[in-house]
Amino acid sequence: MAIDMARPLDVDPTVDHWSCNVLIEDGARLANFVTYGALDEQHLILQTASETSPGPRPIPSAVRIVTPGDIDPVRLQNAKLILPFARWRVSLDDRIRLLAVLDEEGSVTLAECLGILRHMSRPVAAAVAVVAALALAPAVDVDLDEPIGSRTRVIRREA
Repeated sequence: MAIDMARPLDVDPTVDHWSCNVLIEDGARLANFVTYGALDEQHLILQTASETSPGPRPIPSAVRIVTPGDIDPVRLQNAKLILPFARWRVSLDDRIRLLAVLDEEGSVTLAECLGILRHMSRPVAAAVAVVAALALAPAVDVDLDEPIGSRTRVIRREA
């Protein structure tokens, strides 16, 4: 379950970075994850269906209990699809080509990105990798709350 929680954290725009296995401020419990970002610092304790509550002590306000049902399956699947491209190196000409079209059009579909990046030696696989890498960079936005497909909109991220 920990990896299923980590993947969505990697693609969450409100999370700048995260750490794992950190003591909670009360010093008595260990948080599986601590996120840092737009929502300040938040401690996450993973709880499977077979586990009981973390204990009789009150839970600090910055601590959240997360169960498998709290993990959005669509967002998790999309994270699994794009995270392998995190280290993909996007060439400057591909970055400029796609961002220029997005500046002009506002948004394009993932299918249209294939046409925009058609000059590549492996256009389909490489075009998808370019969009995924730029989404993780983050230079573009892709809606990860809906299944990724040919009609998925790609939008330039505001600076």
